Parts: sequence; structure tokens; C-alpha cells
Amino acid sequence: MSHILQSTNNAAPRMVAVTIVNYTSGGEQFSPAELGIVPPLVVDAVVFGPCGPTQNSLKTMLFPSLTGAGVLTLYYISGGALVEIPTTLGLNAEFSALIHQSLT
Repeated sequence: MSHILQSTNNAAPRMVAVTIVNYTSGGEQFSPAELGIVPPLVVDAVVFGPCGPTQNSLKTMLFPSLTGAGVLTLYYISGGALVEIPTTLGLNAEFSALIHQSLT
């Protein structure tokens, strides 16, 4: 894994600063435990903010998406369609996430 997660608060919902240092095509695996979200707490929903052109080395707007399996993929818009970015060393993409958590 090549990412940094920094919780900016421990409340519910939780704000998290996300940095993807190096990106591998296919996505980056995340775990709620990285943020101290362990049973009996569960993640109900995650909302990401976009990653602006000044916040990544590709200098384009990036859009994060999270699958149910905890894999985060990054996309850009090309020809009106979302396209996954290629493997990128030194991407250093910075964006925010809002995580809603609850008790099981």
C-alpha cells in the first residue's frame, strides 16, 4: 500500500485527509482498521471530495471511487467519460473523505 490516512477528528462522521503517494492501476486497498474503526464500529458510507489539479502530479482533476471491497480507484475525465489513471509513481494526490460509522 502506498497511501497515508490522517483522521482529522474521531467523531461520527469522521473527516479524513487522504494522500495517495504512488498509484497502481486497479486501485489502492484500504481498511477501516487503519483509522481505528474496528468492531463494534462499522463503516456505513464514504463520500470523497475531488482531487484538484494543484493537488496531484498529473495536474488534472481526479475523482476517487471506493468499491465495497475497500479498493479506491482514481479517475479523470477524457472525452466526457471517466477513465482510470495509469500506474503513477509520485502521484501525491491529496483529497478529503467523510466517513460515516456506526455500532454493529
